[in-house]
Amino acid sequence: MPKVTGFAAQVAEVEVDPNTGGVRVLNLTTAHDTGTVLNHLTLTGQIEGGIVTGFGFALMEENPMVDGKIATLTLGESKLPCIADVPPLKTVLVESPTGPTPFGGKAIAENPNVPTAAAIANAIADACGVRLFDLPLTAEKIYWALNQKRSHNVATQSQQTEVRIAPQRRRGRKVRKNVRITLQIDLSVPSNLGLARSTSVQFYGSPEIVSMVLPVEN
Repeated sequence: MPKVTGFAAQVAEVEVDPNTGGVRVLNLTTAHDTGTVLNHLTLTGQIEGGIVTGFGFALMEENPMVDGKIATLTLGESKLPCIADVPPLKTVLVESPTGPTPFGGKAIAENPNVPTAAAIANAIADACGVRLFDLPLTAEKIYWALNQKRSHNVATQSQQTEVRIAPQRRRGRKVRKNVRITLQIDLSVPSNLGLARSTSVQFYGSPEIVSMVLPVEN
């Protein structure tokens, strides 16, 4: 039996609302190495149908279990993509007479719906910086991932504060002088993160240049 190798690549363009986590797919482009194409219309229809299936799998379809039972028992409870949900689709056919059939064709089968979820997830990660591995890619999951990322960034940036005091000069001479510094730092971090909202630090010494790192107490 001859070996058959089909190649497919998909690119998704998405728009993510950073305040709500809502995601909208603006465009989907797919390219397929399909060997010799005998009927472009039917092949394109097969590809676009597979993309819509992958689109629903990526963003909507879910079978949650409650107490060991599937919670979505009807199509009214299970979300499926309709024509209003589907973004503009662009299909590129890369023809090459390298297939096993008499005319050099290759099968298309389910190739179109395999990379769709990964393409959308990659586009979301590129758009807002959060990467999800759990399907479907709902607004709720993106929202909480964005909040977690923001909290991590704030906590990381607030771990240390550097204070520098330039030496005083008088008539071209440096003046050594004991200084006492009291700092009140407002971290503006939500209290539920376990970080102190503010900290007070005192320093006393006689440096020419003071450079110190103020630790943040958790």
